Amino acid sequence: MSRLLAYLGPPVRLADVLHHPGHSPFRPAVVGENGGGDGFGIGWYVPEVSRRPGVVRIIRPPWSDANLRNLAAVSSSPCLVAHLRDARDREPVSEVNCHPFSHGRILFAHGGRVGGFGRVRRVLLEALSDEAFSMIAGSTDTELIFGLFLDILWARKEVNAHRRMAGALNEVAWRLVATLQGRAPGEGLRFNVVVADGDHLVACRFAWNEDRLPDPLHYLNQPLYDLTHPPPPARRARERSVVTTLSSECLTPDQDWVTVPPGQMILVDRDVEPLHFDMRPGGLVPAPRPTGRALRISR
Repeated sequence: MSRLLAYLGPPVRLADVLHHPGHSPFRPAVVGENGGGDGFGIGWYVPEVSRRPGVVRIIRPPWSDANLRNLAAVSSSPCLVAHLRDARDREPVSEVNCHPFSHGRILFAHGGRVGGFGRVRRVLLEALSDEAFSMIAGSTDTELIFGLFLDILWARKEVNAHRRMAGALNEVAWRLVATLQGRAPGEGLRFNVVVADGDHLVACRFAWNEDRLPDPLHYLNQPLYDLTHPPPPARRARERSVVTTLSSECLTPDQDWVTVPPGQMILVDRDVEPLHFDMRPGGLVPAPRPTGRALRISR
Protein backbone atom coordinates (compact mmCIF):
# COMPACT_ATOMS: atom_id res chain seq x y z
CA MET A 1 0.00 0.00 0.00
CA SER A 2 1.25 3.47 -0.86
CA ARG A 3 1.51 5.95 1.97
CA LEU A 4 0.21 9.53 1.87
CA LEU A 5 0.77 12.42 4.22
CA ALA A 6 -0.28 16.05 3.88
CA TYR A 7 -0.08 18.98 6.27
CA LEU A 8 -1.62 22.46 6.42
CA GLY A 9 -1.01 24.87 9.29
CA PRO A 10 1.77 26.92 10.86
CA PRO A 11 5.22 26.01 9.56
CA VAL A 12 6.80 22.74 10.67
CA ARG A 13 10.21 21.25 9.91
CA LEU A 14 10.31 18.72 7.11
CA ALA A 15 12.61 16.58 9.25
CA ASP A 16 9.87 16.16 11.87
CA VAL A 17 7.35 15.08 9.25
CA LEU A 18 9.72 12.63 7.54
CA HIS A 19 11.88 11.27 10.31
CA HIS A 20 10.07 11.64 13.63
CA PRO A 21 10.24 8.14 15.17
CA GLY A 22 6.63 8.12 16.30
CA HIS A 23 4.82 10.59 14.04
CA SER A 24 5.83 9.57 10.52
CA PRO A 25 4.14 6.99 8.25
CA PHE A 26 7.47 6.62 6.43
CA ARG A 27 9.45 5.06 9.26
CA PRO A 28 11.13 1.71 8.46
CA ALA A 29 9.07 -0.40 10.89
CA VAL A 30 5.74 0.54 9.30
CA VAL A 31 6.98 0.28 5.72
CA GLY A 32 8.66 -3.04 6.39
CA GLU A 33 5.48 -4.49 7.83
CA ASN A 34 3.10 -3.29 5.14
CA GLY A 35 5.06 -2.99 1.88
CA GLY A 36 6.01 0.08 -0.12
CA GLY A 37 9.35 1.75 -0.49
CA ASP A 38 9.50 1.86 -4.30
CA GLY A 39 10.31 5.54 -4.36
CA PHE A 40 9.49 8.61 -2.31
CA GLY A 41 8.63 12.22 -2.90
CA ILE A 42 7.79 15.37 -1.00
CA GLY A 43 6.50 18.72 -2.19
CA TRP A 44 6.42 21.75 0.08
CA TYR A 45 5.63 25.45 -0.13
CA VAL A 46 7.73 28.42 0.99
CA PRO A 47 5.24 31.25 0.35
CA GLU A 48 7.64 34.11 1.04
CA VAL A 49 9.90 32.78 -1.75
CA SER A 50 7.49 31.41 -4.37
CA ARG A 51 3.89 30.37 -4.86
CA ARG A 52 5.15 27.22 -6.57
CA PRO A 53 6.21 24.26 -4.44
CA GLY A 54 9.63 22.73 -4.20
CA VAL A 55 9.62 19.02 -5.03
CA VAL A 56 12.13 16.25 -4.32
CA ARG A 57 11.58 12.75 -5.71
CA ILE A 58 13.95 9.86 -5.07
CA ILE A 59 13.94 6.08 -5.66
CA ARG A 60 15.21 5.34 -2.16
CA PRO A 61 13.16 5.36 1.05
CA PRO A 62 13.38 8.70 2.86
CA TRP A 63 15.35 7.43 5.85
CA SER A 64 18.24 6.21 3.69
CA ASP A 65 18.88 9.31 1.58
CA ALA A 66 21.50 11.57 3.17
CA ASN A 67 20.79 14.51 0.87
CA LEU A 68 17.10 14.47 1.79
CA ARG A 69 17.96 14.28 5.50
CA ASN A 70 20.24 17.30 5.21
CA LEU A 71 17.63 19.28 3.28
CA ALA A 72 14.79 18.35 5.65
CA ALA A 73 16.80 19.37 8.71
CA VAL A 74 16.95 23.03 7.59
CA SER A 75 13.59 23.38 5.76
CA SER A 76 10.14 24.24 7.06
CA SER A 77 6.76 24.70 5.42
CA PRO A 78 3.14 25.58 6.23
CA CYS A 79 1.86 23.16 3.56
CA LEU A 80 3.31 19.92 2.23
CA VAL A 81 2.43 16.63 0.55
CA ALA A 82 4.58 13.48 0.89
CA HIS A 83 4.16 10.03 -0.69
CA LEU A 84 5.85 6.66 -0.38
CA ARG A 85 5.25 4.60 -3.49
CA ASP A 86 4.27 0.94 -3.72
CA ALA A 87 4.93 -0.05 -7.35
CA ARG A 88 2.71 -2.70 -8.91
CA ASP A 89 2.17 -4.52 -12.18
CA ARG A 90 5.90 -4.27 -12.92
CA GLU A 91 5.75 -0.45 -13.23
CA PRO A 92 9.34 0.86 -13.38
CA VAL A 93 10.84 2.22 -10.18
CA SER A 94 12.17 5.59 -11.32
CA GLU A 95 12.17 9.19 -10.17
CA VAL A 96 9.72 10.27 -12.88
CA ASN A 97 7.19 7.76 -11.54
CA CYS A 98 7.41 9.02 -7.94
CA HIS A 99 4.74 11.23 -6.42
CA PRO A 100 3.83 13.99 -5.80
CA PHE A 101 3.45 15.34 -9.31
CA SER A 102 3.41 19.10 -9.73
CA HIS A 103 2.39 21.76 -12.23
CA GLY A 104 2.32 25.45 -11.41
CA ARG A 105 1.00 25.78 -7.85
CA ILE A 106 -0.55 22.30 -7.73
CA LEU A 107 0.76 19.18 -5.99
CA PHE A 108 -0.96 15.84 -6.67
CA ALA A 109 -0.45 12.42 -5.03
CA HIS A 110 -2.48 9.22 -5.41
CA GLY A 111 -2.80 5.93 -3.58
CA GLY A 112 -4.69 3.18 -5.38
CA ARG A 113 -5.05 1.89 -8.91
CA VAL A 114 -6.95 2.20 -12.16
CA GLY A 115 -7.93 -1.35 -13.03
CA GLY A 116 -7.23 -2.43 -16.59
CA PHE A 117 -5.01 0.61 -17.05
CA GLY A 118 -3.42 -0.85 -20.17
CA ARG A 119 -6.87 -1.03 -21.79
CA VAL A 120 -7.88 2.56 -21.01
CA ARG A 121 -4.53 4.35 -21.12
CA ARG A 122 -4.74 5.27 -24.79
CA VAL A 123 -8.23 6.74 -24.61
CA LEU A 124 -7.31 8.77 -21.51
CA LEU A 125 -4.15 10.09 -23.16
CA GLU A 126 -6.06 11.08 -26.28
CA ALA A 127 -8.48 13.11 -24.15
CA LEU A 128 -5.72 15.34 -22.73
CA SER A 129 -4.95 18.85 -23.92
CA ASP A 130 -1.55 19.47 -25.47
CA GLU A 131 -0.34 21.20 -22.29
CA ALA A 132 -1.40 18.35 -20.02
CA PHE A 133 -0.06 15.72 -22.43
CA SER A 134 3.33 17.42 -22.74
CA MET A 135 3.98 17.30 -18.98
CA ILE A 136 3.73 13.49 -18.76
CA ALA A 137 7.19 11.99 -18.39
CA GLY A 138 6.52 8.65 -16.68
CA SER A 139 4.36 5.55 -17.07
CA THR A 140 2.02 5.65 -14.04
CA ASP A 141 -1.73 5.91 -14.00
CA THR A 142 -1.36 8.70 -11.44
CA GLU A 143 0.45 11.09 -13.76
CA LEU A 144 -2.19 10.59 -16.43
CA ILE A 145 -4.94 11.17 -13.86
CA PHE A 146 -3.15 14.37 -12.86
CA GLY A 147 -3.20 15.56 -16.46
CA LEU A 148 -6.93 14.86 -16.63
CA PHE A 149 -7.42 16.73 -13.34
CA LEU A 150 -5.58 19.79 -14.64
CA ASP A 151 -7.63 19.94 -17.84
CA ILE A 152 -10.86 19.77 -15.87
CA LEU A 153 -9.58 22.30 -13.31
CA TRP A 154 -8.66 24.79 -16.02
CA ALA A 155 -12.11 24.44 -17.61
CA ARG A 156 -14.12 24.98 -14.43
CA LYS A 157 -15.43 28.47 -13.68
CA GLU A 158 -15.87 28.57 -9.89
CA VAL A 159 -14.37 31.69 -8.36
CA ASN A 160 -13.41 29.86 -5.17
CA ALA A 161 -10.15 28.02 -5.87
CA HIS A 162 -10.80 25.49 -3.11
CA ARG A 163 -14.20 24.48 -4.49
CA ARG A 164 -12.83 24.44 -8.02
CA MET A 165 -10.15 21.92 -7.01
CA ALA A 166 -12.71 19.75 -5.21
CA GLY A 167 -15.18 19.81 -8.09
CA ALA A 168 -12.46 18.90 -10.57
CA LEU A 169 -11.29 15.97 -8.45
CA ASN A 170 -14.83 14.62 -8.15
CA GLU A 171 -15.31 14.95 -11.91
CA VAL A 172 -12.06 13.04 -12.52
CA ALA A 173 -13.23 10.14 -10.35
CA TRP A 174 -16.52 9.73 -12.19
CA ARG A 175 -14.96 10.24 -15.61
CA LEU A 176 -12.59 7.37 -14.81
CA VAL A 177 -15.57 5.25 -13.76
CA ALA A 178 -17.32 6.01 -17.07
CA THR A 179 -14.17 5.16 -19.03
CA LEU A 180 -13.80 1.82 -17.23
CA GLN A 181 -17.45 0.99 -17.83
CA GLY A 182 -17.05 1.65 -21.53
CA ARG A 183 -13.56 0.27 -22.24
CA ALA A 184 -12.73 -2.17 -19.43
CA PRO A 185 -15.98 -3.54 -17.96
CA GLY A 186 -15.40 -5.53 -14.82
CA GLU A 187 -12.33 -3.54 -13.79
CA GLY A 188 -12.33 -1.42 -10.65
CA LEU A 189 -10.95 1.86 -9.36
CA ARG A 190 -9.27 2.73 -6.05
CA PHE A 191 -8.79 6.46 -5.79
CA ASN A 192 -7.28 8.05 -2.69
CA VAL A 193 -5.94 11.43 -3.78
CA VAL A 194 -4.49 14.51 -2.10
CA VAL A 195 -4.27 17.83 -3.97
CA ALA A 196 -2.65 21.02 -2.62
CA ASP A 197 -2.15 24.56 -3.86
CA GLY A 198 -0.24 25.96 -0.88
CA ASP A 199 -3.31 27.46 0.78
CA HIS A 200 -5.73 24.51 0.69
CA LEU A 201 -5.82 20.73 0.71
CA VAL A 202 -8.43 18.55 -1.01
CA ALA A 203 -8.45 14.81 -0.38
CA CYS A 204 -10.75 11.93 -1.21
CA ARG A 205 -11.24 8.27 -0.32
CA PHE A 206 -13.07 6.57 -3.16
CA ALA A 207 -13.47 3.13 -4.74
CA TRP A 208 -15.69 1.74 -7.45
CA ASN A 209 -16.35 -1.87 -8.48
CA GLU A 210 -13.83 -3.19 -5.96
CA ASP A 211 -14.20 -6.16 -3.63
CA ARG A 212 -12.63 -4.28 -0.73
CA LEU A 213 -12.79 -0.85 0.83
CA PRO A 214 -10.55 1.95 -0.46
CA ASP A 215 -7.27 2.40 1.38
CA PRO A 216 -7.54 4.18 4.75
CA LEU A 217 -7.39 7.96 5.06
CA HIS A 218 -7.41 9.80 8.40
CA TYR A 219 -6.93 13.34 9.66
CA LEU A 220 -6.10 15.09 12.92
CA ASN A 221 -7.09 18.67 13.79
CA GLN A 222 -4.53 19.39 16.48
CA PRO A 223 -0.79 20.01 16.48
CA LEU A 224 1.24 16.86 15.87
CA TYR A 225 4.64 18.34 15.05
CA ASP A 226 6.63 21.06 16.77
CA LEU A 227 6.16 24.42 15.07
CA THR A 228 9.17 26.37 13.86
CA HIS A 229 9.80 29.37 16.11
CA PRO A 230 9.49 32.16 15.57
CA PRO A 231 7.45 32.00 12.34
CA PRO A 232 8.74 34.40 9.68
CA PRO A 233 6.83 37.72 9.60
CA ALA A 234 5.57 37.09 6.07
CA ARG A 235 3.89 33.91 7.28
CA ARG A 236 2.64 35.15 10.65
CA ALA A 237 -0.22 37.16 9.16
CA ARG A 238 -1.30 34.20 7.02
CA GLU A 239 -1.32 31.43 9.60
CA ARG A 240 -4.36 30.71 11.73
CA SER A 241 -5.10 28.34 14.57
CA VAL A 242 -6.42 25.37 12.57
CA VAL A 243 -3.82 22.64 12.03
CA THR A 244 -4.61 19.60 9.89
CA THR A 245 -2.53 16.50 9.27
CA LEU A 246 -3.85 14.02 6.69
CA SER A 247 -2.39 10.52 6.66
CA SER A 248 -2.96 7.02 5.37
CA GLU A 249 -2.01 5.90 8.89
CA CYS A 250 -3.15 6.98 12.34
CA LEU A 251 0.21 8.24 13.55
CA THR A 252 -0.49 8.40 17.29
CA PRO A 253 -2.88 6.71 19.74
CA ASP A 254 -4.88 9.95 20.07
CA GLN A 255 -8.62 9.36 19.95
CA ASP A 256 -9.10 12.57 17.95
CA TRP A 257 -8.09 11.05 14.61
CA VAL A 258 -11.06 11.07 12.21
CA THR A 259 -11.42 8.42 9.52
CA VAL A 260 -12.69 9.71 6.17
CA PRO A 261 -15.63 7.47 5.15
CA PRO A 262 -15.49 5.68 1.79
CA GLY A 263 -16.92 7.77 -1.01
CA GLN A 264 -16.19 11.10 0.66
CA MET A 265 -14.02 14.10 -0.07
CA ILE A 266 -12.73 16.60 2.47
CA LEU A 267 -11.80 20.24 1.94
CA VAL A 268 -9.13 21.59 4.29
CA ASP A 269 -8.70 25.33 4.89
CA ARG A 270 -6.59 27.32 7.34
CA ASP A 271 -9.62 28.98 8.90
CA VAL A 272 -12.11 26.16 9.56
CA GLU A 273 -12.20 22.45 10.30
CA PRO A 274 -12.36 20.14 7.26
CA LEU A 275 -15.62 20.05 5.34
CA HIS A 276 -16.97 16.66 4.22
CA PHE A 277 -18.75 15.94 0.93
CA ASP A 278 -20.21 12.80 -0.62
CA MET A 279 -18.83 12.15 -4.10
CA ARG A 280 -21.72 11.85 -6.56
CA PRO A 281 -21.73 11.70 -10.39
CA GLY A 282 -23.65 14.98 -10.53
CA GLY A 283 -21.35 16.81 -8.11
CA LEU A 284 -20.40 17.02 -4.46
CA VAL A 285 -23.09 16.83 -1.77
CA PRO A 286 -22.38 18.22 1.74
CA ALA A 287 -22.01 15.50 4.37
CA PRO A 288 -21.72 15.65 8.17
CA ARG A 289 -18.39 15.21 9.88
CA PRO A 290 -18.09 11.57 11.04
CA THR A 291 -18.77 11.04 14.73
CA GLY A 292 -16.81 7.79 15.11
CA ARG A 293 -13.15 7.71 16.01
CA ALA A 294 -10.41 6.19 13.89
CA LEU A 295 -9.74 2.62 14.93
CA ARG A 296 -6.58 1.62 13.11
CA ILE A 297 -3.40 2.74 14.86
CA SER A 298 0.09 2.34 13.40
CA ARG A 299 2.66 0.91 15.78
